Amino acid sequence: MQIGTLPTKADAELAVFEYFEIFYNKNRRRKHLNNLALEEHYQLFINQQKKCNLIPCLIY
Repeated sequence: MQIGTLPTKADAELAVFEYFEIFYNKNRRRKHLNNLALEEHYQLFINQQKKCNLIPCLIY
């Protein structure tokens, strides 16, 4: 859907919910993760685990 083409209030609420859950929360920087986004923190964790051979490199 394009901006301005939401036919009902429910559609608008769903669009706002999806924005926050899918885009904003995924990309928001978190103080408790040293100002990293969730994806950045996860990738850092995976890379550290690979270096220590704690997980197989075939996973990612």
